[in-house]
Amino acid sequence: SSGPLAPGGGPDVGRHHGAAGLPRGEELLQALSNNIAIALLNARLYNRLKNLFISTVTSLARAIDAKDAYTSGHSERVMQYAVAIGREMGLNPEKMENIRLASLLHDVGKMVICCFLPDEGKRYKAEREADQIPGFRNQERLFGFTHSQVGGFLGTQWKIPHKLVEAITLHHHPQLEEKKDPITYIVYLADYISKRAFYEEEEQHLIAEPDRSVMAYMAV
Repeated sequence: SSGPLAPGGGPDVGRHHGAAGLPRGEELLQALSNNIAIALLNARLYNRLKNLFISTVTSLARAIDAKDAYTSGHSERVMQYAVAIGREMGLNPEKMENIRLASLLHDVGKMVICCFLPDEGKRYKAEREADQIPGFRNQERLFGFTHSQVGGFLGTQWKIPHKLVEAITLHHHPQLEEKKDPITYIVYLADYISKRAFYEEEEQHLIAEPDRSVMAYMAV
């Protein structure tokens, strides 16, 4: 048979008590309220941690860019261009977040070369001027590795998501990426646009010509 009815004709939840001594309906509402409060608290903590992380990454990017007159403010400009491209493509919030972080960190490998390999860094800058070729190609010739490869190694050590590691490692060669994730291509294109827009006329020769397959993928 059905349970007792309240005066209004519905189930009389007030007559059924839970373990806490509260009527069953009130106990369920209390539990739901507590869960919502915990979820909101966790969301606030997550947002604070996320904002702190992004702020830290931005500060790191500024410190990296300040090491070289050519790149002052570069990483933040790349991030702004990349976000604009991502929005135009209608990417979801998760991918947009990854684009922001990958853009800010794409040159993080330069920090290692400048801070921990100072002699190599000075040699690289001097020969870049003399040879008048794009920086990453000069690094390949001088060191046998590039700042993007060093950045990818750092990203792996820091245990950041694999998608970001790939975007950092291949931001000069996105066509080498097996899964063709748009994040890497977007960072590549934003990096190219930033250099074209902000390098002086006499510095334009230091920018590598865009890869045709990448431009075709991005429909540019």
